Amino acid sequence: WGGGSRPEPKTLADKWILHRLSQVTTSVTNKIEKYELSSAGEELREFTWSDLADWYLEIAKIEKGKEAMLSYILHTLLKLWHPYMPFVTEHIWQTAGFEGQLIVADWPELGASVNDVTAFEDLRRLITDFRRLRADNGIEAAKMVEFAVSGPTDVKALIEDHLEVISTLTRAEAIRQVDAIDDAWSAIPSGAATIGLNLAGAINIGKEREKVQKELRDTETYVANLELKLTNTEFTSKAPEHVVVSMKEKFAEGKIKLQNLRERIQKLG
Repeated sequence: WGGGSRPEPKTLADKWILHRLSQVTTSVTNKIEKYELSSAGEELREFTWSDLADWYLEIAKIEKGKEAMLSYILHTLLKLWHPYMPFVTEHIWQTAGFEGQLIVADWPELGASVNDVTAFEDLRRLITDFRRLRADNGIEAAKMVEFAVSGPTDVKALIEDHLEVISTLTRAEAIRQVDAIDDAWSAIPSGAATIGLNLAGAINIGKEREKVQKELRDTETYVANLELKLTNTEFTSKAPEHVVVSMKEKFAEGKIKLQNLRERIQKLG
């Protein structure tokens, strides 16, 4: 398994996870030294579950050849988690075949962060937005879909360089580079780019239209009731200020939702 020797990063994802691990190691160490154990534990949990499990491990399944990198990350993480779960981490340490006993192992060194990892955040945002576009349109998780991207050359280059990762994590059978998204496609902004989803064949348009129309009717009723209360001076003059403010915020959000639903119905034809 190797363990403590930090491997050279080979991909953008490698650089990013090493950068985040370095950040977390420094931050957690400082917090533990200040006895901020709860905050340090929460930061560790967030890194382990979100950055490592949700992102890096999923990409590692696609890019392959990550054994040395994963061993180094596990070696470091077990040390950071040891104050919180001494018996569990010691058992994993021994099972992994790392040298010696974890309880007497040196604390992780506060190494320098890897630079130039902002591109991975751009990649992560793109993948997140592709997934959001699927979810917003009610696409089944296993359904393969066709995406399109309109944007600057750096975004297009990022997609070309990581096409397999993006396609796998978003269940895309194709990602087209276009000058403009087809008006019939569902589209959302993603940073400096716009991403589109071809709805033809991806959903049952008739059923989806019925569902959205029902949601539109329900939202219209909801917004109308809010407007009725907000235009009632007797109510607004007597209600607590925070109640009125909250109601105004919900009314504004409802108006935006109405607009989005109407646009969605129009795209569904």
